[in-house]
Amino acid sequence: MTTPIATFQDILDAMAHDPSLEAAMRQHVLDQEFRQLPAIVRELQQNVADLQQAVAQLTQVVQDYITTTDARLSRIESDITELKAGSAELKERQARMQGDITELKAGHAELKEGQARMQGDITELKAGYAELKEEQTRMRGDITELKEGQTRMQGDITELK
Repeated sequence: MTTPIATFQDILDAMAHDPSLEAAMRQHVLDQEFRQLPAIVRELQQNVADLQQAVAQLTQVVQDYITTTDARLSRIESDITELKAGSAELKERQARMQGDITELKAGHAELKEGQARMQGDITELKAGYAELKEEQTRMRGDITELKEGQTRMQGDITELK
């Protein structure tokens, strides 16, 4: 049965009673790009979910790296403490060996060599520590950039919705 259509409300009523009319109207009124929008939004949602997962994984990697770095720094600090203790022990030995000038000179030369090695080791440790700190700072910057990118994407998705 055909109903005459005189007003826009008649069109809406006809589409409410016959879903195929509504689908035909949608095909006629909406362009192809607009009809593809729901699929695009779903794809963007999946991309955001994938990105969030990647950020979570990267965050874990960074946390593991920081934990490892902290452990290494603790070992370095412990080694430095041991080196300082060793240096103090050498100085005590030097004081006890003052009775024999020959032994004192030999012990003194040994102490200077050890001290030079220790200073070289400390210099290397300081350089390594600085490199670790720089890498940690760079990684934190990378995480910040990832978070900002994620925030922008979420804003884009919100605008698309």
